[in-house]
Amino acid sequence: MNIPFHVVHFNAYELAQDYVNSERHYAPSTHVISGAIAGACAAACTNPLDVCKTLLNTQEQCALQAAGRLRPVASIGSALRTVYRLEGFAGYFKGVQARVVFQMPGTAISWLVYETFKWYLSGESGRAAATATATAAAAGSQVNPLVIDNSCNM
Repeated sequence: MNIPFHVVHFNAYELAQDYVNSERHYAPSTHVISGAIAGACAAACTNPLDVCKTLLNTQEQCALQAAGRLRPVASIGSALRTVYRLEGFAGYFKGVQARVVFQMPGTAISWLVYETFKWYLSGESGRAAATATATAAAAGSQVNPLVIDNSCNM
């Protein structure tokens, strides 16, 4: 279940970034939005596998009896058939809203932290601060020249 989740997750994040941050600049709000969208897409797409995994893990006797199974569900294939027999196609998406709501904040925060560290460690944060200082100097603000110049000539 993790491999399909992350395949959808990473592709959805990159696609969302193409729309909200096509220049790929560091912009925390776009990383949060794209991360939340990616988590929602991945959670919704892999919900059928999660439903089957839950059936495999719990082996609820009521569900097994209702599906006419005399023995436990032992494989993903039998779990898929059992869910379909019990609930039809809609059964694969039971609990999808809760799963999406659960995944969105976590993936949004994860992408924000990842992009922040990537930005900081790449040295972009220092260049952004120098650019902001130079912009303020050009606008006539009082700026410490040692900060802009980064030299220690006295």
